[in-house]
Amino acid sequence: MYSITNLLFFFTFFHNIGFMFDHGTEAMTLIKLGTSISLCGQYLLYGLGGDINDGIQTYKTMIPLFTSFFLYDLFYMSLYLKKITLVYKVIIYHHIALLLCLVIQQTDSYPIMAYTYFVGEFSNIFLYAHYFLLKCSKNKQLIARFQKLETIVYVFCRSVVGTSIIIDISNIENFGHSFYFCCIPLYMMGNIWSVKLLRQWYKKTI
Repeated sequence: MYSITNLLFFFTFFHNIGFMFDHGTEAMTLIKLGTSISLCGQYLLYGLGGDINDGIQTYKTMIPLFTSFFLYDLFYMSLYLKKITLVYKVIIYHHIALLLCLVIQQTDSYPIMAYTYFVGEFSNIFLYAHYFLLKCSKNKQLIARFQKLETIVYVFCRSVVGTSIIIDISNIENFGHSFYFCCIPLYMMGNIWSVKLLRQWYKKTI
């Protein structure tokens, strides 16, 4: 059954199976990849009607999946990480802020929030796929191609589309401010990571 509890149980169970076979990192990456693909699929199935009611319902459809994933990820980081770096601190902030948005954000903002999830998770698909290949594949040519694809998609989604989303949000009346507390730090982190990916790509091409 599609519920937060069942999804959280599945994520935890699947991750522990991976740990049993000494592949916990790979199992976690597959969970993240599957979640990103599923959230994008939900948006494409339900969120392209253009009507505000469609956008509201799309966001509500996405809630169980991203809520259970955020809870699972927070659980993982609190128990398994030996050191919480700045990147993980930003991720923790991001998860908690978005969960709080469920409680205090206005319903009229749901369509743009669903679209923001779609853009972010679409870029994550290639990020997680590249990371999974680094862990599991010996095909250097395939890994290099995915790195290029990851860089192009991530920079476009997080910097170009991300900027347009920030502008759209600022033009929505009565939007509320709680989503800004999550969106702005994540937007900044996305641009910083985009620069890092571009530098990595540049160093490998010269």
